Amino acid sequence: MERIAAQRKIEAKREAGRERQQIFRDNRSAEKRAAGWTPNRGNHKRRVGASIATTDGGTPDLAEASRPRRQFKEDLPKKSTGQKRLNPQEKATRTNWFLPTLFSQIEQSRRRVGWSPRDILRDLKSRNQDFNSLTEQVIGRWKVRGEKRWRDTVLEAVKKGNRPGGKNTRTGILVSPIGSSIDRF
Repeated sequence: MERIAAQRKIEAKREAGRERQQIFRDNRSAEKRAAGWTPNRGNHKRRVGASIATTDGGTPDLAEASRPRRQFKEDLPKKSTGQKRLNPQEKATRTNWFLPTLFSQIEQSRRRVGWSPRDILRDLKSRNQDFNSLTEQVIGRWKVRGEKRWRDTVLEAVKKGNRPGGKNTRTGILVSPIGSSIDRF
């Protein structure tokens, strides 16, 4: 009998504590809303699978195809830090125009028509539909103002190609440190 009474007393304390905490949370939320805060309803963006999406049934999406190293594990940090990925990787939306195959076409067009971004873009679009999303303002940002040359950062990005940023310290099995044992054989 005493045990049942003690359990009821403990349960009553717990229930009172729950109610008190809920009242506290409601009051705090009301104060925040009075100050202009709106509750976060979560991220309602539609997620897309990690596979390369196709635009017209068979050809791969240019933005996704211009980033081929996105899925390689060797480009990821060695030690995973932070929270694990809960949602699949989204489809790429921005095109890497510095991909060697794309920028070589831009450079060929520049040689044909000169340094005018409008003329370069017009020539590119007439030859390849992949350049329909490129704008002349973007091409204008790539060249040095008042000069007929590309910016140094653009040339570095073209040289880098499709490699993502960051530092990769992994080496393959055939790469050996200086003074390796391979030279001894």
